[in-house]
Amino acid sequence: MRAKTEEEDRELVERLLTPSLVYLFDRLERSEKAHAIRVCQKLIEQGEGDELLLSAALLHDIGKIRYRLRLWERVWIVLFRWFSRKLGIKLRLKDQDLSKVSWWQRPLLVGQFHPIWGAELLREQGVNEQIVWLVQHHQDHEELDFVLPEATKLSKLQKVDQVS
Repeated sequence: MRAKTEEEDRELVERLLTPSLVYLFDRLERSEKAHAIRVCQKLIEQGEGDELLLSAALLHDIGKIRYRLRLWERVWIVLFRWFSRKLGIKLRLKDQDLSKVSWWQRPLLVGQFHPIWGAELLREQGVNEQIVWLVQHHQDHEELDFVLPEATKLSKLQKVDQVS
């Protein structure tokens, strides 16, 4: 039963992404690929048919291929964000060389900057700018400017990303 699901997942990825983007997608960790597919499928279940948004759903965490996080680092990000919210602290790090920062900063940098890294990577691939924008801003939770046509799409992506 799972093999059929994986085959259907692969068909979805290959239908929405170009071969070069499929190659990048395949560089994600298994759990990150599964998450991206869940986000995309949830949007489809909600009646979403916009292929740019669905492609952005598959690629929203692509910046994480720059640095692979170990399990404890993922846990650290979740714990740090939880404590930060509880204490009302907003930590903003500078984008810097990951090999030159302390152990506790590295995962936080990946968490904070992977949307920007992903956007840069997609821009280098010549990806549609609307997809790039959605990827770059998928973690921006400040007030959205709904004058922008992409803002509605971003809101949909963010809502599904948070629960998938």
